[in-house]
Amino acid sequence: MVVIFITFMIVIVEYAIPSKNINLIIKLGICYFAVNILRTVTTFYEDLNEDAFEKELEADYRQKIYEKLQNLKQSEIDKIRVGEILENIINDTKEFSNWYGIGICRSYFAGVLRLIGSLLVLAYLNIPIVIVTFIIYLFGFFIAHIFNKKSIEYTKLKREINSKILNWSNEQVQGYSTIKSLEIEEERLYKLKGLISQYEKSVNKLEKNIRIYTNLYDFIVSFVGVTNILIGSISVEQGIITYGAMIILARYISSPETYAKWVIEGFQYRNIGRISYERIMNVLKKAEEDIDTGIILEKIDKIEFDNVSFSYDNKKTVLDNISFKVTEDEDIALVGRTGSGKTSLVNLLCRFYDLKDGTIKINGRDYKEYSIKSLRGKIGYIMQKVVIFDGTILENINYANRDISKDEIIQICKKLNLHNKIMELKDGYETKISSDTDIFSAGEKQLLNFSRVMVENPEIIILDEATASLSYKSEMLVRKAIEEITKGKISFIIAHRLSTIEKCNKILLMKDGRILEEGNHSELMEKQGEYYSLVNV
Repeated sequence: MVVIFITFMIVIVEYAIPSKNINLIIKLGICYFAVNILRTVTTFYEDLNEDAFEKELEADYRQKIYEKLQNLKQSEIDKIRVGEILENIINDTKEFSNWYGIGICRSYFAGVLRLIGSLLVLAYLNIPIVIVTFIIYLFGFFIAHIFNKKSIEYTKLKREINSKILNWSNEQVQGYSTIKSLEIEEERLYKLKGLISQYEKSVNKLEKNIRIYTNLYDFIVSFVGVTNILIGSISVEQGIITYGAMIILARYISSPETYAKWVIEGFQYRNIGRISYERIMNVLKKAEEDIDTGIILEKIDKIEFDNVSFSYDNKKTVLDNISFKVTEDEDIALVGRTGSGKTSLVNLLCRFYDLKDGTIKINGRDYKEYSIKSLRGKIGYIMQKVVIFDGTILENINYANRDISKDEIIQICKKLNLHNKIMELKDGYETKISSDTDIFSAGEKQLLNFSRVMVENPEIIILDEATASLSYKSEMLVRKAIEEITKGKISFIIAHRLSTIEKCNKILLMKDGRILEEGNHSELMEKQGEYYSLVNV
């Protein structure tokens, strides 16, 4: 708009007024009025579209991050902290969309083009003045760019500390009961104060650096007006330009400063946007699982662990030369003290991690030949902690198998002795529940977990300390359900309680990543070895 107005003024002062052409002045006024209306309308729609584009870009990258998380390898998930992901999803996507919308489109593209355009129009009046103006702006950009390098460092530090604060906040909420029971509130608060102090320091350094280079830039470009008035006055005296042209130059030579300011403001948008984009791409570039490649696993008859060894970090061996076989309808109990490798063993069966040495065979074939998707489709994994999703009870039970009917789900819940509890509720299976809902006991929540697995109807059942946190009464309730859920399945049961495992076909006692003893309950008790000692503790 400034470019159009300068052009309009040049035509009036240089041509219309000297020639006393009233018609031309009126026509120019009408044209300018029409252009001004068009500019208002287009700016309105431009702002709307820019905001919509930013929101769409932000939503798109949030979805990409979420989808990426679903497809990551377990080893990659282990490296991610909740605070970092929250920073990616909440802040990085927003800052990146702002960078693209404001930092690039407005600050660089529109700002630079309009700056050059206005200077070119003014160059019609006096080229030396415009050259001097351009050099001053260029020098101001150069100084700001040098100081901006430090801003990048401070911005990175600020974002890193913010991630730590978010991660700390998540730990505080998730571990609230533990923190209270250990009475370490003061220690946690001291740590938070330290993080907040670091954050404040990084923000203050960043703001100080931005103020320095913006004030320096303002000081440098302040010479544009003075310098060009001097050059313009000399040019009028020498007859190079008219007095009218001099008035236009004096009035509008500082107009390009608005667009130049957009470019300077764009530095910080670029800093934040580039850092945010790098952080987003660090997530999006992580290795994904290929769950579809391989043959389809139709039915499981036999599983064999053949000299399997494994390490999470390629340093400490978690499993060492594990070998055993399990056939259809067998229950395998994995017992041993914490850290003996029980959970690692079943995680390998699920292909959450890759083997270090040895092979796991299913139906006589290396299980890597089967697609991960078809393998995991045969496994029902029940952990100690039950995850409740926001939704109805029915939705919580049936989020994996949409082909099963409500009547079939009800029959499953009846087998697990959960149906009566659900029907006691006002809305029955349509009762809304969430992670904060307190209408189920710990045992009933575990039964809800069992019903999910029965809906999937897997061929392998993994129970990882499913009764560890239950009371005696709840355990009695769940124990019957375990017999129901493992009926006709290959089952791996990790448990410390003897009552859960004594009826298993085979018990593997693990210690330091090795199988120390193997046999059923009676056989191992007769040996009076480690298992005997563990039972009689």
